[in-house]
Amino acid sequence: MARRYPNRPRHRPGRRPPNRPPGGQTRSAPRGFTGPGYRQFYAWLMPGLAGAEKRRFFNDVSGAVVLAAGLCGAGLGFACLGWIGGALGLGVGIAAGGSFVEAGRYYRR
Repeated sequence: MARRYPNRPRHRPGRRPPNRPPGGQTRSAPRGFTGPGYRQFYAWLMPGLAGAEKRRFFNDVSGAVVLAAGLCGAGLGFACLGWIGGALGLGVGIAAGGSFVEAGRYYRR
């Protein structure tokens, strides 16, 4: 019986080539607030903060980022469209800030 695609090389099982990672072409996850270099800086700046207390502190900071984005959106919306724009801007700002915080992994559970 003839091969289905005669000009194509046959698949030979074996080891994966070294230039391909095992999980495919994945990007690395963002590091959040405590990436390389910042971890040592925060340890120096706040020596008593560690573990669950540190996570709670940075979650509060993330909440402040979302609140600031919401207030900026509300101010911009109010300047453009009045009270209705302020309400819409608040919602859009909070949604954008929350999306930014979740995508950057700044808020940890």
